[in-house]
Amino acid sequence: DAGNRLPGRMLHHVAFWNLDRRDFLCPSHYEHIFGAGGEINDWPTQPGVGYRVHQGDRINIASMFHNLTTADYPAAYLEVGVEYQRADSGQPLRSVYPAWFDVKGCGDSAYDLPAGPSAQSGQFNLMYSGTLLGVGGHLHDYGQQLVLTNVTRRAQIAELTANADSDGRLLSMPVATFGPAGYHINKGDVLGVRARYNNTSGHVLPDGAMGIVVGYFVPDQDTDMAALRVTKTASATPPAKSK
Repeated sequence: DAGNRLPGRMLHHVAFWNLDRRDFLCPSHYEHIFGAGGEINDWPTQPGVGYRVHQGDRINIASMFHNLTTADYPAAYLEVGVEYQRADSGQPLRSVYPAWFDVKGCGDSAYDLPAGPSAQSGQFNLMYSGTLLGVGGHLHDYGQQLVLTNVTRRAQIAELTANADSDGRLLSMPVATFGPAGYHINKGDVLGVRARYNNTSGHVLPDGAMGIVVGYFVPDQDTDMAALRVTKTASATPPAKSK
Protein backbone atom coordinates (compact mmCIF):
# COMPACT_ATOMS: atom_id res chain seq x y z
CA ASP A 1 0.00 0.00 0.00
CA ALA A 2 3.04 2.29 0.30
CA GLY A 3 3.65 1.95 -3.44
CA ASN A 4 6.92 0.05 -3.08
CA ARG A 5 7.70 -3.17 -4.93
CA LEU A 6 8.33 -6.01 -2.48
CA PRO A 7 10.95 -8.77 -2.99
CA GLY A 8 9.86 -11.35 -5.57
CA ARG A 9 10.43 -14.23 -3.14
CA MET A 10 7.41 -13.08 -1.15
CA LEU A 11 5.22 -14.35 -3.97
CA HIS A 12 4.95 -18.10 -3.57
CA HIS A 13 2.61 -18.39 -6.54
CA VAL A 14 -0.24 -16.94 -8.51
CA ALA A 15 -2.20 -19.20 -10.84
CA PHE A 16 -5.04 -18.77 -13.34
CA TRP A 17 -7.35 -21.59 -14.49
CA ASN A 18 -10.06 -21.62 -17.14
CA LEU A 19 -12.99 -23.50 -15.61
CA ASP A 20 -14.62 -23.87 -19.03
CA ARG A 21 -11.83 -25.77 -20.74
CA ARG A 22 -9.80 -28.89 -20.05
CA ASP A 23 -6.02 -29.05 -20.09
CA PHE A 24 -4.81 -30.64 -23.33
CA LEU A 25 -2.03 -32.59 -21.56
CA CYS A 26 -4.17 -33.56 -18.55
CA PRO A 27 -7.81 -33.65 -19.76
CA SER A 28 -9.07 -34.55 -16.27
CA HIS A 29 -7.91 -31.11 -15.08
CA TYR A 30 -9.05 -27.60 -15.83
CA GLU A 31 -6.79 -25.69 -18.20
CA HIS A 32 -4.00 -23.99 -16.28
CA ILE A 33 -3.69 -20.70 -18.17
CA PHE A 34 -0.85 -19.04 -16.34
CA GLY A 35 1.33 -19.35 -13.28
CA ALA A 36 4.11 -17.35 -11.69
CA GLY A 37 6.32 -17.57 -8.64
CA GLY A 38 9.09 -15.48 -7.18
CA GLU A 39 11.61 -16.92 -9.64
CA ILE A 40 9.66 -16.05 -12.79
CA ASN A 41 11.27 -14.00 -15.56
CA ASP A 42 9.47 -11.82 -18.09
CA TRP A 43 8.66 -13.67 -21.31
CA PRO A 44 9.78 -12.08 -24.55
CA THR A 45 6.99 -10.71 -26.73
CA GLN A 46 5.32 -13.36 -28.88
CA PRO A 47 3.65 -11.41 -31.73
CA GLY A 48 0.70 -12.91 -33.56
CA VAL A 49 -0.51 -15.21 -30.79
CA GLY A 50 -2.83 -14.91 -27.81
CA TYR A 51 -4.90 -16.88 -25.33
CA ARG A 52 -8.52 -16.96 -26.53
CA VAL A 53 -11.26 -16.29 -23.97
CA HIS A 54 -15.00 -16.13 -24.53
CA GLN A 55 -17.74 -14.09 -22.96
CA GLY A 56 -18.89 -15.92 -19.85
CA ASP A 57 -15.69 -17.94 -19.32
CA ARG A 58 -15.06 -18.62 -15.64
CA ILE A 59 -11.47 -17.83 -14.63
CA ASN A 60 -10.25 -19.06 -11.25
CA ILE A 61 -7.36 -17.10 -9.70
CA ALA A 62 -5.40 -18.31 -6.69
CA SER A 63 -2.41 -16.70 -5.02
CA MET A 64 -0.23 -17.22 -1.99
CA PHE A 65 2.36 -15.03 -0.30
CA HIS A 66 5.10 -16.20 2.06
CA ASN A 67 7.00 -13.60 4.03
CA LEU A 68 10.38 -14.85 5.25
CA THR A 69 11.50 -11.42 6.45
CA THR A 70 11.16 -9.85 9.89
CA ALA A 71 9.00 -6.99 8.58
CA ASP A 72 5.21 -7.07 8.37
CA TYR A 73 3.35 -5.94 5.26
CA PRO A 74 -0.31 -6.06 6.31
CA ALA A 75 -1.61 -4.30 3.20
CA ALA A 76 0.51 -5.96 0.50
CA TYR A 77 -1.30 -6.79 -2.72
CA LEU A 78 -0.60 -8.50 -6.02
CA GLU A 79 -1.19 -6.77 -9.34
CA VAL A 80 -1.33 -8.72 -12.60
CA GLY A 81 -1.35 -6.81 -15.87
CA VAL A 82 -2.93 -8.49 -18.91
CA GLU A 83 -2.68 -7.16 -22.46
CA TYR A 84 -5.71 -8.02 -24.59
CA GLN A 85 -7.16 -7.63 -28.05
CA ARG A 86 -10.84 -7.75 -28.95
CA ALA A 87 -11.92 -10.56 -31.27
CA ASP A 88 -13.52 -8.03 -33.63
CA SER A 89 -10.35 -5.94 -33.97
CA GLY A 90 -9.70 -7.23 -37.48
CA GLN A 91 -6.25 -8.50 -36.45
CA PRO A 92 -6.60 -12.27 -35.95
CA LEU A 93 -4.32 -14.06 -33.53
CA ARG A 94 -3.35 -17.73 -33.41
CA SER A 95 -4.58 -19.38 -30.21
CA VAL A 96 -2.00 -20.68 -27.75
CA TYR A 97 -2.61 -23.46 -25.25
CA PRO A 98 -0.57 -23.60 -22.02
CA ALA A 99 1.59 -26.73 -21.77
CA TRP A 100 2.54 -27.88 -18.25
CA PHE A 101 5.09 -30.69 -18.39
CA ASP A 102 5.13 -31.77 -14.75
CA VAL A 103 7.52 -34.45 -13.48
CA LYS A 104 4.58 -35.77 -11.44
CA GLY A 105 2.40 -36.09 -14.53
CA CYS A 106 -1.23 -35.15 -13.90
CA GLY A 107 -1.06 -35.67 -10.15
CA ASP A 108 -0.10 -33.40 -7.28
CA SER A 109 2.96 -31.35 -8.28
CA ALA A 110 4.66 -31.38 -4.87
CA TYR A 111 6.85 -34.25 -3.70
CA ASP A 112 9.24 -34.94 -0.83
CA LEU A 113 12.80 -33.75 -1.45
CA PRO A 114 15.45 -36.18 -0.10
CA ALA A 115 18.74 -34.93 1.27
CA GLY A 116 21.57 -34.66 -1.24
CA PRO A 117 21.40 -34.96 -5.04
CA SER A 118 18.19 -36.35 -6.55
CA ALA A 119 16.20 -36.39 -9.78
CA GLN A 120 12.55 -36.93 -10.73
CA SER A 121 11.19 -37.63 -14.21
CA GLY A 122 7.86 -37.80 -16.02
CA GLN A 123 6.52 -38.37 -19.56
CA PHE A 124 3.61 -37.15 -21.70
CA ASN A 125 2.13 -38.68 -24.85
CA LEU A 126 1.09 -35.82 -27.13
CA MET A 127 -2.46 -36.14 -28.46
CA TYR A 128 -2.19 -33.17 -30.85
CA SER A 129 0.31 -31.97 -33.44
CA GLY A 130 1.55 -28.41 -33.16
CA THR A 131 4.33 -26.00 -32.31
CA LEU A 132 5.89 -25.22 -28.98
CA LEU A 133 6.82 -21.52 -28.95
CA GLY A 134 9.03 -21.58 -25.87
CA VAL A 135 9.34 -22.82 -22.30
CA GLY A 136 10.16 -21.58 -18.83
CA GLY A 137 10.35 -23.55 -15.63
CA HIS A 138 9.33 -23.87 -12.00
CA LEU A 139 11.54 -25.34 -9.27
CA HIS A 140 11.82 -24.83 -5.52
CA ASP A 141 14.88 -24.04 -3.41
CA TYR A 142 17.80 -26.44 -4.00
CA GLY A 143 16.57 -26.95 -7.57
CA GLN A 144 19.33 -27.05 -10.16
CA GLN A 145 18.00 -27.91 -13.58
CA LEU A 146 14.98 -28.81 -15.72
CA VAL A 147 15.35 -30.68 -19.01
CA LEU A 148 12.63 -31.24 -21.63
CA THR A 149 13.28 -33.93 -24.23
CA ASN A 150 11.52 -35.49 -27.20
CA VAL A 151 11.82 -39.14 -26.21
CA THR A 152 10.47 -40.28 -29.59
CA ARG A 153 13.19 -38.43 -31.49
CA ARG A 154 15.84 -38.96 -28.79
CA ALA A 155 16.49 -35.22 -28.87
CA GLN A 156 16.73 -32.53 -26.21
CA ILE A 157 14.27 -29.66 -26.58
CA ALA A 158 15.41 -27.33 -23.81
CA GLU A 159 17.70 -27.26 -20.80
CA LEU A 160 16.83 -24.74 -18.07
CA THR A 161 19.53 -24.20 -15.45
CA ALA A 162 18.44 -22.52 -12.23
CA ASN A 163 20.07 -19.38 -10.87
CA ALA A 164 20.49 -19.86 -7.10
CA ASP A 165 22.49 -18.29 -4.30
CA SER A 166 25.22 -20.05 -2.28
CA ASP A 167 22.61 -21.48 0.11
CA GLY A 168 20.62 -23.08 -2.69
CA ARG A 169 17.79 -20.53 -2.59
CA LEU A 170 16.25 -20.18 -6.03
CA LEU A 171 16.64 -16.71 -7.56
CA SER A 172 15.44 -17.10 -11.14
CA MET A 173 14.74 -19.50 -13.98
CA PRO A 174 15.55 -18.83 -17.65
CA VAL A 175 13.13 -18.78 -20.57
CA ALA A 176 13.98 -20.61 -23.80
CA THR A 177 12.25 -19.63 -27.06
CA PHE A 178 12.49 -21.49 -30.35
CA GLY A 179 12.34 -18.68 -32.89
CA PRO A 180 9.50 -17.73 -35.27
CA ALA A 181 9.07 -21.31 -36.45
CA GLY A 182 8.99 -22.78 -32.94
CA TYR A 183 9.62 -26.45 -32.14
CA HIS A 184 7.19 -28.73 -33.96
CA ILE A 185 5.71 -31.74 -32.15
CA ASN A 186 3.85 -34.56 -33.86
CA LYS A 187 0.78 -36.30 -32.50
CA GLY A 188 2.02 -39.41 -30.71
CA ASP A 189 5.39 -37.95 -29.76
CA VAL A 190 6.43 -38.74 -26.20
CA LEU A 191 7.96 -35.82 -24.31
CA GLY A 192 9.96 -36.31 -21.14
CA VAL A 193 10.69 -33.85 -18.34
CA ARG A 194 13.38 -34.21 -15.69
CA ALA A 195 14.05 -32.13 -12.56
CA ARG A 196 17.38 -32.22 -10.76
CA TYR A 197 17.93 -31.05 -7.15
CA ASN A 198 20.73 -30.98 -4.59
CA ASN A 199 19.23 -30.59 -1.13
CA THR A 200 22.08 -29.44 1.11
CA SER A 201 19.87 -28.89 4.18
CA GLY A 202 20.85 -32.29 5.56
CA HIS A 203 17.28 -33.60 5.95
CA VAL A 204 14.23 -34.57 3.94
CA LEU A 205 11.91 -31.66 3.05
CA PRO A 206 8.27 -32.88 2.96
CA ASP A 207 6.55 -31.58 -0.19
CA GLY A 208 9.70 -29.52 -0.71
CA ALA A 209 10.08 -29.99 -4.46
CA MET A 210 8.30 -29.40 -7.74
CA GLY A 211 9.55 -29.73 -11.28
CA ILE A 212 7.53 -28.20 -14.11
CA VAL A 213 8.53 -27.06 -17.59
CA VAL A 214 5.88 -24.62 -18.78
CA GLY A 215 5.39 -23.50 -22.36
CA TYR A 216 2.89 -22.28 -24.94
CA PHE A 217 1.62 -24.59 -27.66
CA VAL A 218 0.02 -23.65 -31.01
CA PRO A 219 -1.90 -26.60 -32.53
CA ASP A 220 -1.69 -27.35 -36.25
CA GLN A 221 -5.49 -27.50 -36.33
CA ASP A 222 -7.15 -25.29 -33.74
CA THR A 223 -10.50 -26.95 -34.48
CA ASP A 224 -9.10 -30.17 -32.96
CA MET A 225 -9.04 -28.42 -29.58
CA ALA A 226 -12.78 -27.71 -29.55
CA ALA A 227 -13.37 -30.94 -27.64
CA LEU A 228 -11.56 -29.43 -24.65
CA ARG A 229 -14.51 -27.14 -23.89
CA VAL A 230 -16.25 -28.27 -20.71
CA THR A 231 -19.94 -29.10 -21.22
CA LYS A 232 -22.62 -28.52 -18.61
CA THR A 233 -22.82 -32.24 -17.92
CA ALA A 234 -19.07 -32.72 -17.63
CA SER A 235 -16.63 -31.71 -14.95
CA ALA A 236 -12.92 -31.57 -14.40
CA THR A 237 -10.67 -31.86 -11.40
CA PRO A 238 -10.73 -28.66 -9.29
CA PRO A 239 -7.46 -26.69 -9.29
CA ALA A 240 -4.95 -28.16 -6.84
CA LYS A 241 -3.63 -25.83 -4.14
CA SER A 242 -0.09 -27.03 -4.74
CA LYS A 243 -0.12 -25.83 -8.34
